[in-house]
Amino acid sequence: MNDEQKTRDELLEALRELRASDAQKRAILNGIPSVIAFVNQDLEVQWANKSALDSINKTQSEVFERKCYALWADPKKPCKNCPILKAFSTRQSEQTIMHTPDGRVWQTNGEPVFDDQGTLLGVMDIATDITELRRVEEEKKKQQYFLQKAQEIGSIGTWELDIKKNELLWTDENYRIFGLPIGSKLTYETFLNCIHPDDRDYVDTEWKAAFGKKPYDIEHRLLLDGETKWVREKAELEFDEKDECIRGIGFTQDITKRKLAEEKLIKNLRRWRQAEAVGRIGTWEFDVASGRIWGSISAFSIYGIPLDPSKNKGQLLPLDRVEACISESERIHAALVDLLEKNKPYQQDYEIITEYKGEARTISSRAERIDDEHGNPILVLGTIQDITARVQAEEEKSELEEQLHQAMKMEAIGRLAGGVAHDFNNVLCAITGNANLVLDDLSTADPLREKMEEITKAADRATDLTRQLLAFSRKQVIKPKVIDLGQLVENLHSMLARLISEDIILRTVPRKHPGRVRVDPGQIEQIVLNLAINARDAMPDGGEMLIETGDVMLDEDYCKQHAGATPGAYVMLGVSDTGCGMSDEVLEKIFEPFFTTKQLGQGTGLGLATVFGIVEQNGGRIDVQSEPGKGTSFKVYFPLLLDKAETITRPDAAKSKPIGGNETVLVVEDEEMVRTLAVKLLQRRGYKVLAGSSGADAIAVAAQHDGPIDLLLTDVIMPHMNGRELAKKFAELRPGTKVLYTSGYSQDVIAHQGVLDEDVQFIEKPYSPDTLTARVREVLDRD
Repeated sequence: MNDEQKTRDELLEALRELRASDAQKRAILNGIPSVIAFVNQDLEVQWANKSALDSINKTQSEVFERKCYALWADPKKPCKNCPILKAFSTRQSEQTIMHTPDGRVWQTNGEPVFDDQGTLLGVMDIATDITELRRVEEEKKKQQYFLQKAQEIGSIGTWELDIKKNELLWTDENYRIFGLPIGSKLTYETFLNCIHPDDRDYVDTEWKAAFGKKPYDIEHRLLLDGETKWVREKAELEFDEKDECIRGIGFTQDITKRKLAEEKLIKNLRRWRQAEAVGRIGTWEFDVASGRIWGSISAFSIYGIPLDPSKNKGQLLPLDRVEACISESERIHAALVDLLEKNKPYQQDYEIITEYKGEARTISSRAERIDDEHGNPILVLGTIQDITARVQAEEEKSELEEQLHQAMKMEAIGRLAGGVAHDFNNVLCAITGNANLVLDDLSTADPLREKMEEITKAADRATDLTRQLLAFSRKQVIKPKVIDLGQLVENLHSMLARLISEDIILRTVPRKHPGRVRVDPGQIEQIVLNLAINARDAMPDGGEMLIETGDVMLDEDYCKQHAGATPGAYVMLGVSDTGCGMSDEVLEKIFEPFFTTKQLGQGTGLGLATVFGIVEQNGGRIDVQSEPGKGTSFKVYFPLLLDKAETITRPDAAKSKPIGGNETVLVVEDEEMVRTLAVKLLQRRGYKVLAGSSGADAIAVAAQHDGPIDLLLTDVIMPHMNGRELAKKFAELRPGTKVLYTSGYSQDVIAHQGVLDEDVQFIEKPYSPDTLTARVREVLDRD
């Protein structure tokens, strides 16, 4: 029963009692707070209670027989839907809501009043001011609307669980979150069945733990028609006097979007950290107001500062420890000040020593200033990147490019030197041979003999120079053997001792069981002699010379820093001295032909160029270390072999005397002066000699000759048909003929990379008469 109904009943009771006691009734009506007026059929007020008079500030006489609507509403016409008029018409109670011009809201009742005979005397107008009540109701509706909208917007539903009755009440939003029909009957089990199977035990355990006063604030998943949702639930529980839980009131919030965003953020953060780790990049922020600097995990790692969460809250980088790592902290600090005060670009590269392991690293740091709306700096955002590997790679690249440039320069010089030496060899061959022929014809007392001997000496010196050029350019034909490098060095000790002065201490240190190498023994002797002579000249006031051999391994790091080197096992030949040493500028040029630091007339500048060429041709490599005033060390590396060493023999002088013969020799040479010389030399030794200027010419000569041809002496490099091709065709025409090749250098016709095949016989230009005739005899005598 509401207040309005109660008031109405009280009024009716008062009217019934009015007949009994008018005065008493009037008193009762005046005590009622509602506006009460008795109106006749003309809508004229016959009487009004105190509340009615107070509402319009009138007296009883002022309202008597005045139109009711004129007093309380419209002075000209009755109110629309007037309950009084309706009550006169229907002779029943009528009720309506009315709004007065002053903005108030009234609940108005028209109650017909009859006498004992049922005659309608008038209508009692009862009006209650419900303006405040309506305002409260409207406010309540608004609040309920706002609450409902808030729940919908925030995906939050409220619930209440009666523990004893196991009755669960949900708001509409809760039904939507759980995907159940609104208004359906609910129990705790209904709720539990909506939870993801993997989370049910956890949720049930947490709910039961809440009975023990543990806070119930959890996140879990729902499984609805195969779709997974994330929700957060929080509740407060009520307990009775026996401390037993009787009710739980709480809310459920759909947090699926937040969870998906968190998962995406975590994945992005993980990717970012992986990217930072891969790129060795760290980020940092400097807060101007507090002076604190925040660093990412990678930033801590780059500086080598352990990250201790208990000490580094929010990953705050300890500035003192960071500056201790930086080798140029003052410069970096000044650059940061320029960024803050002048907004100068901050882009710094610097060296650090990491705190944890003491590793040297190169860091590249970049930063930008963030300002407030007034242009004042509030934050600095920056990155640091470990560029150690890149810097090292650039340095290695620069070194390799320099080595490649040097190698290309040496190759170009080598090609030039080889070509020049080839032409010189033909000329020198004619000069040397003819000079020796003239000497054979001159008596010891002939005044021309001394001049001819000077010519031969000069020619011999020129021959040595061309051989050095060929060795440098790797155009010299060689015949390598598998040798014991240590044994070779030991055999050279006595000869080397004669070459150096008495104030130089010579030590040779060969290994007892060194590895074997495949090289040309004569060329290795040439390497040792050249390096030893250079070492001697670097110690004019005496010193110590060390010649050693040993097995070494060249690893990947070494090969990265030395272009062309291949990792593996090598045998090392080292020649070191305690002499004057060389500067870096000199070291860059020592292997170039004709470069020398010696005075005029004391060196040709071909010694080290020859060593370089021999090492390269024999598949080795050479390194040199030197410093002014601290001596020089040459180290030559040849690939190690496990083959058995061959015996190294030297020509016996007693057996090297030229011996002639009466066999037939076909000389094929495109250079006329060399061809003429060879013919003369062989004819003087008793041989029958045929001659040809080319391969085709030689075949024609052989075809016209009826007798045997015992030896084919052919130049290797000739136009149209080279020596190898000629020998092949000649073998078809005259199968028993032996072949001796001659050349000033190798063009891979009879050799591979300058190395002779096993079955190839060869004599190098320029040759002397004795050398030629001895070699011809040797080939003819072979089985």
